[in-house]
Amino acid sequence: MTSGSKLGQATSIAAYALLAKAYLFTGQWAQSEDAARRVVNSGFHQLARIYKDNFTAATKDNSEVIFAVRHLSGQDPMLGNRLNQWFAPRAQNGYGFNVPTQDFVDEFEKTSEGIYDPRLDYTVGREGQPWLDEGVTFDPEWSPTGYLQKKYLQPLSEIPKETKADGELHYIFLRYGEVILMLAEALNEQGSTGEAEQYLNMVRTRARESYLFDSNLPGYGTIPEGLLPDITGSSQSSLRDAIRHERRVELGFEFNRYFDIIRYGESYANEAFSDKENFNYSTYKHFPIPQSELNTNFKL
Repeated sequence: MTSGSKLGQATSIAAYALLAKAYLFTGQWAQSEDAARRVVNSGFHQLARIYKDNFTAATKDNSEVIFAVRHLSGQDPMLGNRLNQWFAPRAQNGYGFNVPTQDFVDEFEKTSEGIYDPRLDYTVGREGQPWLDEGVTFDPEWSPTGYLQKKYLQPLSEIPKETKADGELHYIFLRYGEVILMLAEALNEQGSTGEAEQYLNMVRTRARESYLFDSNLPGYGTIPEGLLPDITGSSQSSLRDAIRHERRVELGFEFNRYFDIIRYGESYANEAFSDKENFNYSTYKHFPIPQSELNTNFKL
């Protein structure tokens, strides 16, 4: 994403990021690596210092954002982000859709002292933790699972109840954090596991160093002992699992998870959807062709 007067326009770097993702999803590892390296080597993007800066109105146009669906509130016709209402608690004029599960929350690592990966509370509202509005604590009664996602929501001081569906947070389709993880995956699948670890650890380092930069975190200024240690000495198989774990927590509720589950293969998908009685991998591997397209093109 460009800056200045061209803010919001797609760039060649964004095209390479999308290409890296397309190759990743088709298992063309060398091509995915090449495209991802072009993004990295361009020097145009870098990880935001604090993870949550990608999901806060004041810092939404930062160097990590590669391509985003931009939203503006107060426009006619409306250009605001409706996710601000769809995922918000009903007590705040939201719909409470798409709630996190306990399984997702359990994916986040914590230290022996019980201190969680800070990405958990940047992503999820949970009992006893501050909510978006100053002085408000999350109420687990707001959700059937006891959790709500936070990435697309703004405090009422920014978007009041009366205009809840007119949010101004962008939906980020591609950001540098994902490109780093794509490069790690492509390298590992080609046997360059040691180098892949370096890129994976860049993402983990950013997450744990939130404690050095976010003054709202308890214990600000010191990284808790044992929090998100670097991954070292991996086998290809163990690093594959580590990268899949990292994608789930780093990209949680950014609309990647279902597609990752499907591309990881039938065995992985059947385990992930073991609680879904009607799931059939062969049936749901691809979305159906829309009926409108079938009606238009009789050769499909």
